[in-house]
Amino acid sequence: MNDKQLRCEVVDVNFVHSSELNEEGALLTFDVSNGVDSYLVISFVIPRDDGEWVIRKIHWVAGRPLIDEDKFAKFLVNTSEKILRTTNFWSGEQLASSAKMFANQKRVSDEDIGTNSISNRFSMLEAKYPPWEELWQRIENRVNHDEYFRVHGFDKDQVLSGIQHLKSVFPWEWVKARYREGPFASNPPLMSDGFPPEGHNAWFPAYHLARTALGSICVDPGWNYLIEIGLSISELSGFNKIDVLTNKLTNSPGTQHHLCFAAELYRKGYLLDLEPPTGSGNASNDLLARINNDHFSIEVKEFTPNNPIKKLRKELADKIHKLPKNTTDSVVFHIVLREEGDRDVIKEQAFFGDVQSISREIHDLISAVVVGSRFVDASGGRVKRETKGILLNENAKNPASSDSLAQLFENNFDEIVYPCHGIGTFFYAAKQSEPDLRKTESK
Repeated sequence: MNDKQLRCEVVDVNFVHSSELNEEGALLTFDVSNGVDSYLVISFVIPRDDGEWVIRKIHWVAGRPLIDEDKFAKFLVNTSEKILRTTNFWSGEQLASSAKMFANQKRVSDEDIGTNSISNRFSMLEAKYPPWEELWQRIENRVNHDEYFRVHGFDKDQVLSGIQHLKSVFPWEWVKARYREGPFASNPPLMSDGFPPEGHNAWFPAYHLARTALGSICVDPGWNYLIEIGLSISELSGFNKIDVLTNKLTNSPGTQHHLCFAAELYRKGYLLDLEPPTGSGNASNDLLARINNDHFSIEVKEFTPNNPIKKLRKELADKIHKLPKNTTDSVVFHIVLREEGDRDVIKEQAFFGDVQSISREIHDLISAVVVGSRFVDASGGRVKRETKGILLNENAKNPASSDSLAQLFENNFDEIVYPCHGIGTFFYAAKQSEPDLRKTESK
């Protein structure tokens, strides 16, 4: 093929099952031009065990230029392989609070797949992109037909179950609107547009949904959190006020932790109610839990690391006005920080000490403050939650049982496989042409 005379550009990549060939693979659409006329050609390729891709069928939509078919087929194979090539990261030897990291391209070996928590197709960002209204169908196509896409630690049935709830909460119109607000948005916005995590509350999950539909994200800790949200909605479906929480998910990132923590308490048999009334006007608490015959009204808060103590003081003061003077339950604040960068890990570690410094300011209607963190480790699966500290209010009118609190907020994991990825600091891929090329951030 004479490259000087013929130009070939990928305009679409979709993952499908070929009923004709009874195979799973990728359908690539190319725009071919000889400088005078343009042609569309569709190629169906399938993956091999060694990470290479092979063409199973070529279809010219209407007419074809005079070209050498063998050379053109080889060109399509090379282009397909470049577009579909993954860059993969996984952990090896576990150290004190970290792990040795490894990377390769094309495919992770079977022996390393157990800690492969990040995989991305960088070249996919340079192709043309699908219409927004196909977003969720293309995500489901990735789950069903792209063997490189997976949610680390979940099986396909769990992923598809979670997606059924997610697509009603985060419709394609919402994702497109969030991209329109992004700093590098085109007009109209494209799924490939740059959307960095800093300074935008909707980056998660808009970024992950768009880049997955695009075909770029293959494995990412963000999808662990997305499936956590979807499965939590399913688990809490028997509670009357689950709709109150799901309606808040698109405009209140803190509700994501609220929802997931409620589902965790439900699985343990501790959850009694969602959004229970406080007993003062129309005010409500976030959760009502019971353990060892002790009742806890729990406020679940998620703060960014930007002056969280100031935010905690304000939340505590506001809560006092929404509580009756004679409460019967122990009122507990559960606080986690939402990381926005690798430096935030240090702030998270220091946060509990900062909370202890204001212990004398806590009103006697508040029984305790519990500080924790959430993360996805290299073993994948559901989001892990770790309690960093429990501060009991010695002057509380309704003292909280330290034993019950310790059991209620017990860590939901037995071991950690490093590295750990904090919520909000997942992998971000950008085009080389973007003004700020960001890299992996994890703790």
